[in-house]
Amino acid sequence: LGPAVRQMCADSAKRGHPLDHVVIELSGVADPSVVNFLLSEADIEVDRVVTLVDSQAFPGMWQSEEVMKERDDLTGGKAAVEADPCVTDRRVVDLLTTQIEQANVMVVNKADVASQDEIETTIAVC
Repeated sequence: LGPAVRQMCADSAKRGHPLDHVVIELSGVADPSVVNFLLSEADIEVDRVVTLVDSQAFPGMWQSEEVMKERDDLTGGKAAVEADPCVTDRRVVDLLTTQIEQANVMVVNKADVASQDEIETTIAVC
């Protein structure tokens, strides 16, 4: 990841349009600490981490004991799990905790479809 971002920035600068910022959007199951590590290995500074929290789904996942391999909707299915076997036994709540702890900014979304209780739980935890 780091070398690809460096190359993209260098290419943009060569074309006379250097980039001020680069936004890297991760999948919903990505671990931002891993991405930060990969970028730091390439001497790329991460200015901030924004975590988007689904206020309708979060309370159920937060209180779950499920592991990632039990949730095709989070892992992307069998092929994705086979591509990254380290993810299979990680608890969903552990990933959520990492995403929250790594964030400089939290955005709570889907408040229009979440119940008041779901919104309050999400805000209290985050």
